[in-house]
Amino acid sequence: MRYDAYIEVNTHRFRDGTIQLEKADKKDGFIDSYSVTFYGNLVQLKDVFKDDKLQSLDFTSFNHTYNSTEVRNRISSGSAYNIRYPLIGNANKYSYQDATATDITTLAGAIKWDKLFPAITVQNIFLRIQAKYGITFTGSFFNLDQWKFLHLYLKPSLEMTYTSQPINFNFITKSGSFSELDLNTDVLRPNFNFPNPVPAGQSPWFLRYEITMRIIPQSGFTATPYTLYVYKNGLLFKTLNGVNNTLFECDQVVKDSSPPNGAVNYYTFKISSAASFSFIGDLTLKNIYYDQNGPLVPINTNKLASTSVQSTISNIQISNYMPDMKIVDFITGIIKAFNLMIVPKPNNTYEFLPLEMYYNAGKTLDITEYTYENEISINKPKLFKSINFTYEESKNVLNEFYKGVYQQSYGDLIYNSDKIIENSTYDIKLPFENVLFELVTQGKQFQTASLIDKDLKPYIPKPMLIYCNGLVTTLAGADRIYVTNISGAATQITNYNRFSNEYDSMPTDVTHSQLMTMNFGNEQSSWLNQLAPQGLYYRHYKNFIDNLYDIKTRLIKVKALLPASLLGSTVTNGGGIPLGIALNDRLVIRNKRYLINSFTSDLTTGETDLELLTDYRGVNAVNSVGYRIASMENIQTDNQALTFEQVIYLNDYETFNVKAPAGFLSYTTSNDNKTDIVLSVTIPANATGLDRYDAIILEYRIAGVTQIIEYVIVTQTAIW
Repeated sequence: MRYDAYIEVNTHRFRDGTIQLEKADKKDGFIDSYSVTFYGNLVQLKDVFKDDKLQSLDFTSFNHTYNSTEVRNRISSGSAYNIRYPLIGNANKYSYQDATATDITTLAGAIKWDKLFPAITVQNIFLRIQAKYGITFTGSFFNLDQWKFLHLYLKPSLEMTYTSQPINFNFITKSGSFSELDLNTDVLRPNFNFPNPVPAGQSPWFLRYEITMRIIPQSGFTATPYTLYVYKNGLLFKTLNGVNNTLFECDQVVKDSSPPNGAVNYYTFKISSAASFSFIGDLTLKNIYYDQNGPLVPINTNKLASTSVQSTISNIQISNYMPDMKIVDFITGIIKAFNLMIVPKPNNTYEFLPLEMYYNAGKTLDITEYTYENEISINKPKLFKSINFTYEESKNVLNEFYKGVYQQSYGDLIYNSDKIIENSTYDIKLPFENVLFELVTQGKQFQTASLIDKDLKPYIPKPMLIYCNGLVTTLAGADRIYVTNISGAATQITNYNRFSNEYDSMPTDVTHSQLMTMNFGNEQSSWLNQLAPQGLYYRHYKNFIDNLYDIKTRLIKVKALLPASLLGSTVTNGGGIPLGIALNDRLVIRNKRYLINSFTSDLTTGETDLELLTDYRGVNAVNSVGYRIASMENIQTDNQALTFEQVIYLNDYETFNVKAPAGFLSYTTSNDNKTDIVLSVTIPANATGLDRYDAIILEYRIAGVTQIIEYVIVTQTAIW
């Protein structure tokens, strides 16, 4: 068992976590010492999830009416929904204006509404995880577009099978002698108090009751499949499937006359359906006398009850569509995709930070005075010949074609270094599938993916992460799309939510320099037909790996005698900043700066073995590796109004101020920012007829003194 614990060093609180007793040593008949293992908070997070799967989360608040109207709304409406239906072909490829049988701009080729599968925002999956386990995820990463618009596609089967939420039968009428049925509770309690008479000279050998139920669909619902659930003594006893007017035998129970062995049972009934369904239910209880020769006369006593016209609740259960995936594997996949660090905080809080933000949030500490000058060794860093960034293998026909042409799976990236002679490799593999989307007809506004294999057969993909790029709203006239309704007729829509594996946070930027993708490499955008420059590797891995593979990088091993204040992680200065060394701090030794690879301390003496990597990143110089003042440093957009988000980086300064713009930009100013922030910036429409320029103004400070003023230049053209 593990118990909550913390470690103190000279009264300074060092770490919080749990301990587990490993062994005890005995000397001269007495316990001399114990060995315990201390576990940090991050291990607790994995322990909390155990082997729980995504289906175990409570998605009740995302359940919704499932019919053609609701699905069309979630195809063609804006930001009102957390569950949407991407236009992804699951039975066949959707073609566009080619006059074939699958042309979705024609009535005959209309998209069948019940062939589309849903997608849920990933941030809402994280919210459900937090709610279930009583934990909190924080971090500015969760405010970024690349997170907010990311969805998980939900296709656990080949067909979009659907069962409504079961409802209870509501009986409103019954025959006068039907005392066994309680109309208030709809509970049936059969008994063996059968009425007399029995024919003269005969005695029943045994008694039997039979329960039957007839489902009578209302007009327009005779083709809807439904399921009857029979509960006996509170437990599910039978599941019976039917279509149209169907008579079901629910149960029959026998009681011998000698000796009596009939049990007292009670029954309840529920029904669900494959779509909205209106019906009447008739319940019959039949009592029968038997002797050794068969039924006696009178052979039965029939008792009848009926419901009013009832309708099933047409709610789709989102939890039924979640992939068969452990929660810990899902979160681990997200961590690998975006190269995230998880930092445990008090009160079951965990901060998620991309690696660059993690290092930017650290301190720079000069520990020269504490190091042993004569005990430093300089080594080459441990490097790999190649680092493989990969997805799960896809069976998609386009993905297989791509692999055949380029000898590499779509979206994967193999980092190779000519400087390394070793043959070892390092694998970063995501538990997701990365499907190749396509612009079906060049010059048109319809983008889709087709989940069919090389034999042109539908297949079930592995979990897919895709982006919602908002509405495409220019589908007028011949460009419209047809989607069927519940009766099979087709209705046209003139806009749809465009999904793909890329997201353009600056869609009016004429250079599209911020086109982000879920590809590791920089692949060609099928939507824009140009290279998408912001792949996962470029955004989240490149700075660290460039520094690691820099020809000047060394692995330094040094000994130091650190004071307790530098070892304690909870000791803070007057401004609340921890004084102790954290893993994201950068250490300066004799005017050279290092990242911490690892360190081991003797907490009783302060003696510390440090393993450090040379750091050439982010040293407040524009030409240094990884130094950026903002996520977008040069912005060029057209004359349309636009609101976008910028991440402003603290880098190695203590604070920064966001100053008021001089021109047409609009954003919230702020002072004394001690961490990276997300800044929302609005550009109004340019009606001047001329190109114009403005800037986001940033003032960086150390000890309250301005060190440098930086500008993020925004150019707005006069051209659409």
